Amino acid sequence: MRCTTSEQSTLGNLHAHAKAMLVVMWQLCGGAHSTELICFENCFLAKPPQRALAHRLCKASHLCSCEKQGKREGDGGATGRKQPARTMDSNYHYTWLIWSATFLLPWITLFVARPVLRTRMLLASVLTAPFGLTEPLFVPAYWNPPSLFDLAQRTGFDLESLIFSFTIGGLAAAGYRASTPAAESSLNHWARQAANHRWHLAALFSPFVVFAVLWAAPWNPIYAGIGAMLVGALATLICRRDLARNAIIGGLLFFTLYLVFLLGLKWMWPGYIEAVWNLPDLLRWRPAGLVLEELL
Repeated sequence: MRCTTSEQSTLGNLHAHAKAMLVVMWQLCGGAHSTELICFENCFLAKPPQRALAHRLCKASHLCSCEKQGKREGDGGATGRKQPARTMDSNYHYTWLIWSATFLLPWITLFVARPVLRTRMLLASVLTAPFGLTEPLFVPAYWNPPSLFDLAQRTGFDLESLIFSFTIGGLAAAGYRASTPAAESSLNHWARQAANHRWHLAALFSPFVVFAVLWAAPWNPIYAGIGAMLVGALATLICRRDLARNAIIGGLLFFTLYLVFLLGLKWMWPGYIEAVWNLPDLLRWRPAGLVLEELL
């Protein structure tokens, strides 16, 4: 005796329902540890109506880990940092590498053209390169760029950040001196004894202290970085008021250079900024479509 199509469908649904119930009962009886909960809608039942039933049963018994996994991927889990899922264009895989390496062009040009600045540039670059190792603090909460060997996605670290930090340190340190050449002079003995010069060590460590404090706030970690850099700059100017003009001009020069590079990134790889940066968690005002936090 052969079953009709409707009878086969009914039997199939009954079989699926019974199977889902047995699976849930097995779990309730201790068939799996609480730390190894399985999403039954993917493992046991394949058809959409059956998956929906299994999901409801698992959810009712508090066994389904789908929503927990979604929370870990969607809102940052225990850290509270937003980590939105994104569809990444394969054309962006080497964008971060190419863009960071492009900063080597002005760095090498300045290094070759101005021999007197080479020591300053190398020292600044060597000291700022390790800041590239802080990338896990910002990936993926602030941005999530595809990187060489997928290091950023797998570990939070990437080689591109080291290149980027190396180049911008040297450019920022030597940019003002290259644009406004002038003879350097050292402070005399009496100037060094002034009260404001006693706080150089505090000014040096102030950004790290401020970053640690601001990091605990419930906002995107990039704002902790911006606040730390701002405090560090102000602390330095308090100690060396005579460098205020140099700092302002040098900052404007580097701002202009970085703005050009950001506009080039947007022009050469349309959609990259929207795909990589966590825009919903950042300021809504984006001048020229750029991330305002990058300019701060």
